[in-house]
Amino acid sequence: MGCGASKIVEQQAALNNNGHAQEIVRKSSVVEKLTEQNEPVSTPPEKQAQPVQQKAPEPEKRVSTATSPEPKSVAAEPVQEEPKKDEPSNEKPAPTYTEESLQDVLELEKKLSLLESKGVVGQYQTQHKLLVSLYPELQAAQKKVEALKQQTVKEYRDVAVMQHPNVRAMFSDVYQLQSQMAKEQQEYMDALNRQEVAEKELKSRQEEYNALYAEVESLQKECEELQRIRAEREKKLDEIFDGKYGSDLEGQLEAETDLLTERKEIISRARNYWSNAKVLMEHAVQQLAYSTRRWAQINTVNQSMVQARYSMVAETRNYLIAASQNITNTHRYLSNVNIPYCNSEDLRVLNNAIATIFNDIMNRDSYMRALQTYSALNNKANSLHQWIILVLEKTINKDLQQIVPLWQEKILALKRERMRLIHVKLRELQGKDVSEDIPDEVLWLQHSQEQIPEVQSDTRIAEPDTVSLKDDNLEDIPSPPTTERRPSHEKDVSSEGDSLPTTEGVAPSDTPPSSTTQGEVAPPSEGDIPPPLTTQGDVPPSFTTEKDAEDTKKANGTTEESSGVDSQEIAELLETAMKVKPLIELAPVPNMDALFGNIEELKTKYEEQVAQFSKAQDVNKARLDQALQEKLQARRIRKQAIELQDTSELAKGVTSSFGKLF
Repeated sequence: MGCGASKIVEQQAALNNNGHAQEIVRKSSVVEKLTEQNEPVSTPPEKQAQPVQQKAPEPEKRVSTATSPEPKSVAAEPVQEEPKKDEPSNEKPAPTYTEESLQDVLELEKKLSLLESKGVVGQYQTQHKLLVSLYPELQAAQKKVEALKQQTVKEYRDVAVMQHPNVRAMFSDVYQLQSQMAKEQQEYMDALNRQEVAEKELKSRQEEYNALYAEVESLQKECEELQRIRAEREKKLDEIFDGKYGSDLEGQLEAETDLLTERKEIISRARNYWSNAKVLMEHAVQQLAYSTRRWAQINTVNQSMVQARYSMVAETRNYLIAASQNITNTHRYLSNVNIPYCNSEDLRVLNNAIATIFNDIMNRDSYMRALQTYSALNNKANSLHQWIILVLEKTINKDLQQIVPLWQEKILALKRERMRLIHVKLRELQGKDVSEDIPDEVLWLQHSQEQIPEVQSDTRIAEPDTVSLKDDNLEDIPSPPTTERRPSHEKDVSSEGDSLPTTEGVAPSDTPPSSTTQGEVAPPSEGDIPPPLTTQGDVPPSFTTEKDAEDTKKANGTTEESSGVDSQEIAELLETAMKVKPLIELAPVPNMDALFGNIEELKTKYEEQVAQFSKAQDVNKARLDQALQEKLQARRIRKQAIELQDTSELAKGVTSSFGKLF
């Protein structure tokens, strides 16, 4: 029977000319197995081959027609239904991005570049911090004014009582009466002076608070707009990249950009603080210098010209008040470092000198002590101004010059990578080339060419109130002679790379809101007190006659003939006031933590972020590899199942067809 089977194979091989060779070979292998199992069959080979040659096409038809529906369906089910189950998993959702998505991202990047170039976040943080610290000071100043007003009323009443005839009659000695009168008048003058100083301070704080509050409100709106645009951009990017990074490079660049941005903001914020402090001290030095020269000039005015001398004292006081306010604001900006010159103790000495300035003019000793105080404070303010410039030039500006190019490089690389990925997505979507041109506004090329953007001082400078300097017997009192100023800081400190604006002598034009805004503290009521005549340069109380003043001078030993003030000593004090410290003698520059905070913490934070990012990338890669292997394994299983089903179907079909032939 093995011979009969071989003849059947030869006859079937002749059907290769009809295009069924491959199928017949597969079927013949099955037939061989079947014939080996059916050895009892005794059909002659000639009769077996005859029908095969005459009905060559019949087996294909039979396979298609004689096969029962059940085997066909069973064989077809795994082949057709199984792939349908996998088709939904392979289908990608329709993309939600279009070419307009690219344009939207470009427009958002333009807006972001504009706001980021202005540094609104750093400015908001700086001004908001000052606003928060200024509010309790404003409350304290208001309470101080109320308390001083009550004290002034009390002293005024004491003076008024001394004017009553019954009280004057109680003194048998005229010199005793004049001495007591002078004492009461001096106490009233001191109280009134303290009140006026406190009122000026309160007014200045109110104006500063109102202007600062309006500025913070404006910056807050810009910061909210910046956050809104950033959120909108992230939403667009999520739509384009399915909530993932377009590439590993994009994620890495974003992490590096975030770190550099945070470091740049810290250094920029420190630069804003110190730049504002520099401008404030520049004005404070000028105001202290003018006060010292004006106070020294008082000695040249005849002591009989009481009104003129008091006018000069009032003007000196107003300049000292402005200098004190500017130094106070400087301390607020530099609150995180130890100030080596014009510290809080020096500021306390200055404020005490302001409070007793009308008393210091009464005798030689107090006059010279006041002049020495003003001269020493002017010298210390000069040193503080030099020190601030040194810190700016030698540390802060250099650090900013180093980090800005790195930050610009990273942010430009991130923008380019994102634009490239979006172009790739659009190319896949449209099936054609898309222009990869990126506007300069998006890439921020105009800013990348700048080393450091120029700082615009946004601090408010305290300016002195004007005083009428006229006397009935004299023309306008001339300004004090100018003392040779020290060399400009450009000669003392290397100003290479300095981009700070020159603001010397320029007062801010900002004005407080006309209406009451949120956070504004209303000024206290005037109350029942005498008018502050010293503000206009008049003699403080109207009852102080020239005769009374002359008697007081005699009692104090300060007559015109015996003033006892040495002009040479005054000249030496003026020279000391403007003395410049050599750079080598200035205090050391603060350390990095004092200037910028804990930079190492930023580095550690960045390293943790990079490690987390790398770990996430590894996990994602492992998941992708695992998913790919699962897909490949599933495909192998499906392929084997299909092949098995094909074999099963073929076996059943061949058995049915060839069984009839046998």
